[in-house]
Amino acid sequence: MYLEAIAIEKIVLGEEHIQYASSLQNLGLLNIAKGTYGQAERYFLEAIQIMKKVLPSHHPSWARTYNNLALLYFVQDDLAKAEPLFAQALDNQFHQIKNIFPSLSAKEKESFYSTLKNDIERFNTFAIANYQRDPSVAGKMYNNQLITKGLLFESVTKTRESIFSSGKNDLIALYNRWRERRDQLARAYHLSQQVLQSRGLDVQILEDEVNDLEKQLSERAYALNTQRDWQNLSWQDIRDKLAPDEAAVELVRFREFKIAPRYNTEEGTTETELLYGWTGKVNYAALIITSDSKDYPKLILLEQGADLEDRYFSYYKNAIRYQIEDSVSFKHYWQTIQSALSGINTVYFSPDGVYHKLNLNTLLDPEREQYLLDAIQIRQLTSTRDLLLP
Repeated sequence: MYLEAIAIEKIVLGEEHIQYASSLQNLGLLNIAKGTYGQAERYFLEAIQIMKKVLPSHHPSWARTYNNLALLYFVQDDLAKAEPLFAQALDNQFHQIKNIFPSLSAKEKESFYSTLKNDIERFNTFAIANYQRDPSVAGKMYNNQLITKGLLFESVTKTRESIFSSGKNDLIALYNRWRERRDQLARAYHLSQQVLQSRGLDVQILEDEVNDLEKQLSERAYALNTQRDWQNLSWQDIRDKLAPDEAAVELVRFREFKIAPRYNTEEGTTETELLYGWTGKVNYAALIITSDSKDYPKLILLEQGADLEDRYFSYYKNAIRYQIEDSVSFKHYWQTIQSALSGINTVYFSPDGVYHKLNLNTLLDPEREQYLLDAIQIRQLTSTRDLLLP
């Protein structure tokens, strides 16, 4: 049925219509799920040829296209083909951050970030698989963190700060008007239809106005702040700020993405289904830079993410609550990271996931009988790009 629908779409819209290209990509994804990878590649490549004719190189649709083809090669263990496609997909999205993200409303930004986050987590799964073949992929992981970490929070904060420090009365007036309309909309959500009509209020009109004001504010404020320069940062910029006895550590939490056969052997039968998506496994990666880092950051993988967030964290909390000496949390949360910090006295640490809930200074190294606070100075940052602030 789907093939018939696409055949009709091809006749009605023509072979060079973007909707037809999108349908070909859906067919490609369907064939990945079926395990017919050759067919999937054929559909993806045909879609790409159409898109090259009708879309500019930075159109947002390219991110999805590159990601789809990258995943196809990844599932076939063709990492050399997958890597540049993942990179192109992220480059496209970073271009959107610079040129489209500023003009989005708050809801649109949340939707954009959700898609971006998923794509970066898929890339991180690929990066771990590819690290032995090409360790420089750790540098790409670090750069992705520099560009995206705290993107939504920083966007809101920087927008407000830029508006009130600009001295532009018209911009401040626009911000105050947006707050007034936003508060009015919030109150309108609690009113009955009869009350809304009696007051001459239309929720849809208010929503559209608030949305439009948000876009105007975001776009004008973005031109005033430094967030637009994040896309130009790299891990080498952080390295160049470090003294010989200092290290920068970006922690990255990501879910595992997988496309693979899954076998069910219950009751003596063997059934095969395809696992396509998030496996439920959580990984943490510590990306470590020192002043001596030359080609790429060092990557330390902590694969027991679920335990770090559940079982181990429960023990950590209970040890604090009941004032029990905790001789195991150091091993779980820091020991492998510490092994890569020889000769380091100060660590600039940007946490992620459960590490936001830990006080690393209180972790006890049972072998040295020493708290981390007494062994090394840890300075926690929202992002290690903060090292570049004046």
